[in-house]
Amino acid sequence: MLYEMITLHPEPWGYFHYGWWNLWYSAIIDPVLLLITLGYYKWGLKLENKLLTGKK
Repeated sequence: MLYEMITLHPEPWGYFHYGWWNLWYSAIIDPVLLLITLGYYKWGLKLENKLLTGKK
């Protein structure tokens, strides 16, 4: 969220424009997206482990 706040500043730091989106949406959705990404990563590790060890 800090990165998003910095990019919303005027130039030369800011270069991002949300339109109808605001930081509160990001505050709610970013943790959910992080958990989904971590779950996908752990699932991939589990599949890779099964493949390497030959377990079913």
